[in-house]
Amino acid sequence: MAGAADLGRRVLQPEDLYRLRFVQEVALAPDSARVAFTVLRPDPEANANRYSLWVVPAAGGEARRLAAEEPRDPSPAWSPDGARLAFVARRGGRARLLVLDLERGEERQVPAGEERDIAHPAWSPDGTRLAYLGWVPAVPAPRHPVAYPGGEDAPRVVTRARYKFDGLGFFDHTREQLFVVPVDGGAPTQLTRGALGVGHPALTAERGVPIGHPVWSPDSARIAFVAGDEGADERDECCDVWTVDVGSGALTRVTPHDGLYGCPAWSPEGAALAVVGDRLPRQGGANSRLWVVPAAGGTPTLVTDFDRSIGLGIMSDTGAPTRAQPAWVGPWLYFLAAWRGTAQVWRVPAAGGAPEPVTAGAHAIGAWAVAGNGATLAYSASTPTSPGDVYGQQLDRAGEPARRLTALNDEALAEVALSEPEEFWLPVGDGTDTLVQGWIMRPPHPPAATGAPLILEIHGGPAALYGASWFHEFQCLAAHGYAVIYANPRGAQGYGEAFSTCIYRDWGTKPLADVLAAAEHAVALGGLDPARQYVTGGSYGGYLVNWAVTHTDRFRAAATGRCVSDLRTLALADDTGTWWMGDYFGGMPWETPDVYAFGSPITHIAACRTPLLIEHQAEDHRCPLDQAEQVYNALRKLGVPTELVLYPGESHGMSRNGRPLHRVDRVRRILDWFARHG
Repeated sequence: MAGAADLGRRVLQPEDLYRLRFVQEVALAPDSARVAFTVLRPDPEANANRYSLWVVPAAGGEARRLAAEEPRDPSPAWSPDGARLAFVARRGGRARLLVLDLERGEERQVPAGEERDIAHPAWSPDGTRLAYLGWVPAVPAPRHPVAYPGGEDAPRVVTRARYKFDGLGFFDHTREQLFVVPVDGGAPTQLTRGALGVGHPALTAERGVPIGHPVWSPDSARIAFVAGDEGADERDECCDVWTVDVGSGALTRVTPHDGLYGCPAWSPEGAALAVVGDRLPRQGGANSRLWVVPAAGGTPTLVTDFDRSIGLGIMSDTGAPTRAQPAWVGPWLYFLAAWRGTAQVWRVPAAGGAPEPVTAGAHAIGAWAVAGNGATLAYSASTPTSPGDVYGQQLDRAGEPARRLTALNDEALAEVALSEPEEFWLPVGDGTDTLVQGWIMRPPHPPAATGAPLILEIHGGPAALYGASWFHEFQCLAAHGYAVIYANPRGAQGYGEAFSTCIYRDWGTKPLADVLAAAEHAVALGGLDPARQYVTGGSYGGYLVNWAVTHTDRFRAAATGRCVSDLRTLALADDTGTWWMGDYFGGMPWETPDVYAFGSPITHIAACRTPLLIEHQAEDHRCPLDQAEQVYNALRKLGVPTELVLYPGESHGMSRNGRPLHRVDRVRRILDWFARHG
């Protein structure tokens, strides 16, 4: 709620996005004295996101920029002696691996002359080599009797089950592979090849198992990585942690090929690995768990029966990543987990036991790093009124609070009135003690005598959650006089596995009841205009908007983004749908056709009377364009007011990491649509 000091401040505008800075990655130096981090800056002039590399003393002090702004995340990695930083930057049109000598300020490319795009550098503990991932042809292109006589406009011939991914586009015959190169010169060695696609996200994007970067063993002899093996059966749904012997190239499948495992972390002596994941089959929304498995391979041991999803963060629209990979420090395993609207770093004895929180506070931690001796923690965190900063915390000093190391947005937000959300909890009305958590973000300036109109925001997922994080969109809507209501309905994670899996075979009924109850509760609190209610959401949130307008007429207008309208076509056209949608709906569309038909908003579209704005990204492979077109064409046929806004060149995550002009335009159009139907 606004305070008296806010009354003299101006309201936030969508264009204020251009003035904000967002922390992306955090890397703690080996001596714990410095923190390297990357910053994203939306650049309206170039209509692109710019990334820069910085370093700040862990005890506090002035931050300084180390590398020029680039159109990609640098992914910094410290050398074991702390004298150099490896990072990725675009040079000559390619993502190059660079090594910066911090004392001399000199950078050089490693390996020299490498022409493929590079990602995720990792130093060997002995400091002599760097591992990285690079895209290479993995399977031979098909040969067909039909020869195309043209040139670059030849038809694309798709022959494999994994051939596209949102944000990457089509990659039918290429895979990301693992390389190692001597730091001080020499040719790179490719360690994986063929159908073993390293870190490939097609199996894990919607299953809750995050992708692991290459991770060196303590003796620098092996590298752990995550891969789905397409060699035997490309329909195989399992994803495993592997190791490769750097000297011989020998591969070892560490996990037992019975589930989805990722995010490996070596034990200090190198005899075991901690991994995140779960066995198959499992229901959609199930927790990702923490396991320990022998490095030579074997049966994973569950570390703790912790009813949280390991690696889960809080949703935001800053584009900041969440570090899902655990860290093994001495006898402890450190990890990130979200619970009831906050995301904290936790630790648990590697031998098993009760987890305990390492951090506390109403914030959403994203990137984080812990020192090798467990004494220091560095992390990025945001709140509903702060886009985020870098923090340092001395874990060996009991009770000492975290220290804020940066002030990236203090100046930009000093003149702006922001809204502080009010938390509430509601029973779900099913006769149990289950509660739904929600928030109301009132306009920072006093509303009119009639009360503020309200906008119900619905999150994606469905296995995701809102919480104590920055949402530029929410603050903009509140600044323009709306009360923003948001909640975590059943199906969301962060409240226990039973809460998130209870929407099995029905994505709409329980979640809609929960978010409508949140809106009713907000109205009952007073200060709102019950006659002016609106609803918006994206991805699964777009699905539930579509479900809402086909099941209730309470909203004056709605805006659905990157939406789902037909579960049947989504399952077969989504870039990863055939690997995860059966977990939610009891099988594929031909196996449970009635479940898919009932759960598809397009089945009920004739009941829609609500004016609907439909915004979609033209290169969305997660919720393909036909999902929006079906709703648009149906409503045009039915005579319901509707508009379809398509953003060229954008993928599913545009609202978080798309082109700045498009992101601002999207918020402007939502405001305009609701104003026109006021």
